[in-house]
Amino acid sequence: MSIKTAGSLMCPICEHAGEMAEMAHVPYPTLRNSKGVSKPEQIYFCSNCEAGTVFPPMTDAFLSQLYDNGVFWQSKQPKTVSPRQFPVLYGFSGVRWQLMKRFFKNQNISILDIGAGHGFFGMQAASDRDIQLDRYVMVESDETLTHLAQSVWQKQFPQVQFEAHQKFESSEGFFDVVALSHVLEHIPQPRPFLGAVIQKLKPGGWLFIDVPNQDYRFKKDVFPHVTFFNPRSLKTLLTSLGLEIETLNGYGNQIGEILMSDEKESHHWLNLIFKLSMKMAQFLPTPVLIHQIRMWFGAGQINDSGMWIRAIAKPMANTP
Repeated sequence: MSIKTAGSLMCPICEHAGEMAEMAHVPYPTLRNSKGVSKPEQIYFCSNCEAGTVFPPMTDAFLSQLYDNGVFWQSKQPKTVSPRQFPVLYGFSGVRWQLMKRFFKNQNISILDIGAGHGFFGMQAASDRDIQLDRYVMVESDETLTHLAQSVWQKQFPQVQFEAHQKFESSEGFFDVVALSHVLEHIPQPRPFLGAVIQKLKPGGWLFIDVPNQDYRFKKDVFPHVTFFNPRSLKTLLTSLGLEIETLNGYGNQIGEILMSDEKESHHWLNLIFKLSMKMAQFLPTPVLIHQIRMWFGAGQINDSGMWIRAIAKPMANTP
C-alpha cells in the first residue's frame, strides 16, 4: 500500500484508503539474515478487498537490485536446469500446464513466461503432443538461469523459437498464453504491472496466475514477498483490470489446513514427510512423481485453505 497521508495507507489492489490505526495487521514473518537489508515489520490488510501489503514498504528500485544483482539467489545458484535435477519443480510446472492446456487442442501456440525460473512451464508445453509450441519467451531476472535454460532449449527443443529476457517489456509481439507463477507477491504495485502485462496477450489469449494463498499464516519466512493475496483480493485485482475469470481457486489438499493449525506435532510430521519426499523425488521416474504431485496439488484438489491460488482469465471482448 502506498502512503496517502500520515497514518493512512492506500490499497494497491482496490485503491481503498484506510487509517493504519484501524487496519488489521500482523507481524511480518522472516528468518533471513538481513545483511544490511531494511525489512518490513508489519503486514496491513485492506478492509475492502482483504489484500495484505507490507510496512514500511519495499520500493521497486530496492527489489530490482535485490533480484537483479543476485543477492536473493546467491545461495541457490544451480549448475543445470534439467528436470531430472529439479523433479519436484518440474512436477509442479506439469500441474500448472495441465490446468492451462485444456484451452488448446491441436493448436500452434506461443507462451510468454514471466518469472520463469528454470523454464519448466515451457518445457512441459514443448513436450506436450496435443499442441505445438512455436515460441517460448522466458522472462527471468537471474542471468544464470536464462543462460542454462538457453542451452537446454537448443538441445532438446530446437523446433521452438526460444528467447530469454530480463524484463517482459523487451519481448516483441503478442502471445496466446502469458504466465505469471509466483510473481505478483513480489510486486509492490500489482495493478499497473499486471495492466501492462495483459497488453501482451493476443486476442483470445489467456492469462495464467499462480500466487501463495496468504502464506504469512503458515510460513516462518515470507521475505521478500510484499503483497499477500487471498481469493477475494486476487479476484478484485483481475476484475478491476477488465479480465473475465475462467477459474480462480485455492489448491493443495489438506496441507494448507495442517500448516495453518496450531498442532505442532502435525507441523513436525508434515515437515519431515516433505523433506523425505524431496530426497526420494530424484529417484522416482518423472511420470510417477508428477502423478503424486497432481494428487496433492492438481486440478482435483480444489481447497479454499490450500497453499496456492491459481487463476485463469482473459480480457473481456470489449476491453481494449
